[in-house]
Amino acid sequence: MSSVLVSSPFIFPLSNSKSKSSLWSPSRRTISQVSVNNGDDIIDSSSNTPRLITFLGKGGSGKTISSVFAAQHYAMAGLSTCLVLQGQDRTADCLLNCKIDSSPTLCTRNLSVVRLETTKMLLEPLNELKKADGRLNLTQGVLEGVVGEELGVLPGMDSIFSLLALVRLLGLFGKRARKNHQNDKFDIIIYDGISTEETLRMIGASSKARLYLKYLRSMAEKTDLGRLAGPSLLRLVDEAMGISG
Repeated sequence: MSSVLVSSPFIFPLSNSKSKSSLWSPSRRTISQVSVNNGDDIIDSSSNTPRLITFLGKGGSGKTISSVFAAQHYAMAGLSTCLVLQGQDRTADCLLNCKIDSSPTLCTRNLSVVRLETTKMLLEPLNELKKADGRLNLTQGVLEGVVGEELGVLPGMDSIFSLLALVRLLGLFGKRARKNHQNDKFDIIIYDGISTEETLRMIGASSKARLYLKYLRSMAEKTDLGRLAGPSLLRLVDEAMGISG
């Protein structure tokens, strides 16, 4: 995964005003453009690989406004764009004059918007696992007794679930996920949420996680415990991913 930092004037031409207090001063805004491949940086709607763009900065620096303008820019350029918001700030709702929900909503031509809500994202995979367990009966009804509404959001869950949502939109879960979410295919994904360098590292962790999976697979194949429990767990996960489509 390659990461490119560019200055905002490359996307939004600025006026000739030299006011240092302007919100749109180049020193106030930084765009982080993350590519999920190592190809060139030309954005092409015919490419099967979407681009992820996020704005870094502290609260009050205009990240949400910049994200909305960037999303409109790419949408008007003819690229299928999805603006992903995290948090309860309603600035984007007012600017777009659109009700933003927890599922992608088409606001204008080529522009979809979605708001990530950790509480709802926590329930979705749990319900999918319950459906899969109902077919396979691996936990003998124990999983069915878990009440998702009683589960609270622990520290760090916001970042983890937002990462999973972005990875799904980027199509990094593989062929099964792409098949189940064909309607969520976008050329550009703009993320306005927890904007720190740690977020960028978490986004890049999806490719690095393959090394951990490699060792876990080796352990499952070469140990008695892995050979005993591995097939059942893999079957449960595969069944849950199949139901999610």
